[in-house]
Amino acid sequence: MTKTIIQNKLFQIFMMLFAMSMIVATQGWAQSFSCARAKIPSEMAICNNELLLIKDEKIGQMVGEALASATTQQETMQITTEHAKWLSQRNTCTNDFGCLQKKYDQRIKTINSKGLLPKS
Repeated sequence: MTKTIIQNKLFQIFMMLFAMSMIVATQGWAQSFSCARAKIPSEMAICNNELLLIKDEKIGQMVGEALASATTQQETMQITTEHAKWLSQRNTCTNDFGCLQKKYDQRIKTINSKGLLPKS
């Protein structure tokens, strides 16, 4: 197999696992990650605040719905990349509840107004 084919297959596997984790998050957990596995300060802070848990669930649902409606690999990659970038920004808040709440509020507002994919 060529390097491109292998990269494409790995990407497809990653996207499938990511999409499945988002579906599980929106159907079973109270957040988009397992609090039992939370190790970084921002995730531990979210797990200890009901309001942040609700907001995290909301964003998880929004991302899951966007991934489910993506029609191309490029759209899926765009959603995943943008969300990973936002998670990195969120994690800079560490355990600062005010900062985390602001990041969540801004993200929900942005998704509600612009969506996760550019309008055609």
